[in-house]
Amino acid sequence: MEKLITVKGVGQVTMKPDLVVLSLELETTSCDYDQCMKIAGERCDLLKDAIVKAGLPGDSLKTSNFGVTTEFRSEKNRDGNYRSVFVGWKCSHDFKVEFPLDIKLLKTVLHFIAESHADCKVGVDFTLADSGEAETALLDSAAKNARKKAETLCNAIGVTLGSVVRIDYNWSEINIFPHTKYDSGIFGSAPTGVYSEPEIDPEDIKLNDNATFVWEIA
Repeated sequence: MEKLITVKGVGQVTMKPDLVVLSLELETTSCDYDQCMKIAGERCDLLKDAIVKAGLPGDSLKTSNFGVTTEFRSEKNRDGNYRSVFVGWKCSHDFKVEFPLDIKLLKTVLHFIAESHADCKVGVDFTLADSGEAETALLDSAAKNARKKAETLCNAIGVTLGSVVRIDYNWSEINIFPHTKYDSGIFGSAPTGVYSEPEIDPEDIKLNDNATFVWEIA
């Protein structure tokens, strides 16, 4: 009978974020569709101008979501029955802007958005530009962790670790969740010259993954 030992290796890596991801949300409402689209377009132009003034290319402002919906409210009539009453149109336009981590540039971008009168919601994430490097480091860490555990167990009972028989790994994409998030609420209506930013020092990103290794016991 073949003698086997099965060990789960846990990989852990800590990496410094190197990418800033800005999430920008514009919501425009109007009872007239054409007016809603016109205002939404004007606010989009203000946002683009702010990005360019901050020193980023205009095409770095990318649409991540766009939708137009109708808004209704529930209203009671004379008979006491409720009916839906048309309120207006709502245009939701979400953007993303990515650039290498540079706190000074980030503050500049936020400053110009604040002065743009675009009235948008702003969220900031600090993450990794290349997840491939993190995946490689995690697999290497998991393999070393598993072998160390297996050798420790074998030494404890006086046997020798043999060849690897099987490796089980879930090849799903690693989700890199930013540990440091910066939510600024509504931006683009701050008075000129009043806006300032505190110091920002993003936390390191800690990742983990695992794989199961099966060895022969020699």
